[in-house]
Amino acid sequence: MKKVIVGLITLILLSSGGLFFYFKNTDQEPLRCKSLVVSEISLKDHDKITLNLELNFFTVKNGSSELLTSGTIKTPSGNYIVARRIFFSSRPSDFKEFKKVKMIREERHYQDNVPDELWQDILPETPEAEFYAGIKHLSPHAILIQKLSNPYFICAIIDN
Repeated sequence: MKKVIVGLITLILLSSGGLFFYFKNTDQEPLRCKSLVVSEISLKDHDKITLNLELNFFTVKNGSSELLTSGTIKTPSGNYIVARRIFFSSRPSDFKEFKKVKMIREERHYQDNVPDELWQDILPETPEAEFYAGIKHLSPHAILIQKLSNPYFICAIIDN
């Protein structure tokens, strides 16, 4: 049971990513931050996978964001290299602290060899489906990127 909970939390953390990805105000300054996700999770077919991913998250003023994901995924059937850019759009929502966010596009680097089926199992959100996400400032140098009810990941702010 503990492994399932850890697996679910890790899936939420990835979001594609997330997910990321929200501006508290549309006039907020651009943001750049970095996070590291190292975890072992169990997927729905009970295969255990190990994630070792670096996430670089960028936002700009016009409601768009980008998540650079690089690292490795190890499964019982093989080891894979992750090298992707995931693009998000955001717009205001009815919830004060959250935006409606959507993954709009994904670009794979030629070295990325993660099978699409595995990648879709890892992503906490379905591409092109809107979801709620927000940013909570934990300190002047750290933020929590979160879903409506669960965290995605903590991100260290990088000065522009």
